Amino acid sequence: MDEYYQETQEEDEVGCIAQGRFIVHSRGMRDQSFHEVQIDNQNAQIDKNLNQFIQRGTFRDVESNMQSYARQGITALYLMGTLERDNYPFQNKYTNQIDYRKDDASPMAAIDRSTANRMLGGDEGLKNCVQSAKQHGLKVVVDSLARISSSRHHRKYKNLLLHYLDEDGRRHICYGTDGQAQKFEDTAMLNYRKLEAWDLLIDEVITFTQRHGIDGIHLDNGQAWPQIMEPDVEELTRLDVDDTSVYSPEEFMNGEVVIRNENYGYWNTNNMETYPNPFFIKLAKKLWKINPNFMLIGECWGGFMFEHR
Repeated sequence: MDEYYQETQEEDEVGCIAQGRFIVHSRGMRDQSFHEVQIDNQNAQIDKNLNQFIQRGTFRDVESNMQSYARQGITALYLMGTLERDNYPFQNKYTNQIDYRKDDASPMAAIDRSTANRMLGGDEGLKNCVQSAKQHGLKVVVDSLARISSSRHHRKYKNLLLHYLDEDGRRHICYGTDGQAQKFEDTAMLNYRKLEAWDLLIDEVITFTQRHGIDGIHLDNGQAWPQIMEPDVEELTRLDVDDTSVYSPEEFMNGEVVIRNENYGYWNTNNMETYPNPFFIKLAKKLWKINPNFMLIGECWGGFMFEHR
């Protein structure tokens, strides 16, 4: 932060006005060496003929490699796949052990964004992994996802799901868009016209990272936050046969039904060119108030429709 203020102060003395977007790096950030670790692949055994895991990696496997990462000069680890997925745990009636019916569920489709993946070792396993990282001088970055799993997600997301109508007028949840996934339908989108959706995401990030001593988060589709789609005005203004509105004014304002089009809200205004993303402002202020050194890393796509993001 000191470097940023020194630069802008010199410009202000000659009459320049700072406006628009700024990317601010804290002192020493350029000296960090980041390394991505896909937890499932750490020390994993894979059947190459069947192209499937014989044995997956866990938080404990990552923990056992901390000294090796430190020796390589790595200073920060991005642990991909830390959040709870739809692995469908059940108790085996023969062994009384916990088994998983869906061990291959997408690591980027979280059923609860405030809980560590139980199949990989759960909250205790992640806690031990982070402690080991600290002992070796490494920072830890974890996933932060705007979307959630479309299957068996936590009940707290039930009233925040986004919907659209298909060509036959049937109502469906909006499946996930840009981001890493095994299948397009793996994830569902939330309605970020609702303040509750913004607050829930930020509260989950704070809860999760504070509990485990996490140093930063990774946004897997930073160019699309917040994901706001065009409202289906024709549907939202529809009248029933008794000439009564189907949707309430609040449901209309919240865009409960949308057209599958990303370019809306902040992304469909001229402010996009000159004003910082309001979601990032809210997110950063909340997180930096608690931990001024907390890192936010956005993985952003380019190409058509994303040229200036």
